[in-house]
Amino acid sequence: MIKIVNWNVRHGLGMDGIVDIRRIGEKLKTFDADIYTIQEIDRGAERSGCEDQAKILADTLGCDFHFTHISQVSEGTYGLATFSKFKMINKDNMFLSRNVENNSAQLTRFHIRQSVFDVVNLHAPWKNNTTYWKTFLGEYNLDECILTGDFNLSPLSTIIQNFRSKYQWKNESITTANGKIIDHTFIPFKILSQEVHETNLSDHHILVTTFDLW
Repeated sequence: MIKIVNWNVRHGLGMDGIVDIRRIGEKLKTFDADIYTIQEIDRGAERSGCEDQAKILADTLGCDFHFTHISQVSEGTYGLATFSKFKMINKDNMFLSRNVENNSAQLTRFHIRQSVFDVVNLHAPWKNNTTYWKTFLGEYNLDECILTGDFNLSPLSTIIQNFRSKYQWKNESITTANGKIIDHTFIPFKILSQEVHETNLSDHHILVTTFDLW
């Protein structure tokens, strides 16, 4: 069994107005997951104390990590990061559009026992996203990939409906503080469980999925 945790952490900004990436890390540790896919994480940004949040989470979790830049923000950068104690045998950035923001996804390849599989961690733009999804769907073979992240799409959208028809998934609970379902994890393998853990440490909740490769 493999456990993957997906969470948009909003650079550690909780619903209480406090920015604290270390409490994000401590919360993640409670899940004892194999893979963590995180969106909206800062590196050197003024708004989050000019810290390297990816490195802080990696140290807290005792994991290797793959960071992908999305855009500049307050004298620093923010983007995506995937963390895991498993061996990462490849770390690729997927450039998808020329939008100022949210123009990338990342693909990380894992080698676990005798199996090799890819995890795509994404944070899609919520507007002006036509090129992003056209490139994502048209230029990459995603059939054997785990797709996870903040999709910024309604469950009724054509793209999400297509993913639901091709992959394993179970969650139908809201994933954000404002009552939306926009965070997803789609699995091409046997899914065992998928549930949302509500939290006030971000404006997104935590999506936890377990699955089998064998």
